[in-house]
Amino acid sequence: MGRDLKAQRQNLVETKVDAFLNVVADRDGLLPGPLIYDEFVLGKDGRTLYLKDGLKRVTYKNDSIRYIALKGFGKPPEWIQMHLFPDYKTTPRLPPRNRKTQAALTNVKNQLPAATETIELVDLPQRASDVDTAVKRLVSDATTSTHDEDDLPLRELLGLDKAVQRTRGALVDNIAKLSQLDTDITLAEEELGCEEAASDPEKKRRIQEQHDRLRDDRASRLEAAAANRDALRSQFSRIRKTLVRVLNDDTSLAERIRTLFR
Repeated sequence: MGRDLKAQRQNLVETKVDAFLNVVADRDGLLPGPLIYDEFVLGKDGRTLYLKDGLKRVTYKNDSIRYIALKGFGKPPEWIQMHLFPDYKTTPRLPPRNRKTQAALTNVKNQLPAATETIELVDLPQRASDVDTAVKRLVSDATTSTHDEDDLPLRELLGLDKAVQRTRGALVDNIAKLSQLDTDITLAEEELGCEEAASDPEKKRRIQEQHDRLRDDRASRLEAAAANRDALRSQFSRIRKTLVRVLNDDTSLAERIRTLFR
């Protein structure tokens, strides 16, 4: 019975400490040391949290769900670093990312085709243009915040987008050539089937040679367009990986702590 009560008491302490750690993560951007639970005790009321050392109250006197700032503990920074938060006052907390910039980041990611998405060749240039618009908007939004401009890999994203637009230009050219070749091949086939070609073997031979050259040219253009498509997929993938890295890096410490304590 006594052992059960002790275990319940410890669970209450840990629950209260977890709530305190979430507040510290949101407020100060700090992660706890490995023995953090050993540094606290719960008051007789089951609500008030104290530091074990000196029984310094951690919760407000008249509001047990609010927590006193670390600087109000009356402890030197070295003690807090050693017993509670190793990075206290050693790692400045970065300001939160501008919401507009965060939305722009997500928008770029949403414009990128999924790796498994099948896109018609003729539709790829528009998707590349959509990515270009989203990247430029991201850069514009980020440059309104000094922190975001310094924090984000804007130069890397612009370089990747520039490569996408070069490939897009080559693909647009190849698609246009393919369209013209299809028209020319159709005309050549119509000429081969007309009576004039049937009655003039030399003319028919010239038309056939032209037709064969057009078919060969079309095969080459189709191969080049396929290479453009593969290059775009690779470039989209690199941009996506960059964005995922940035978005993951921006996951708040508070969320990481909540995941840790689930």
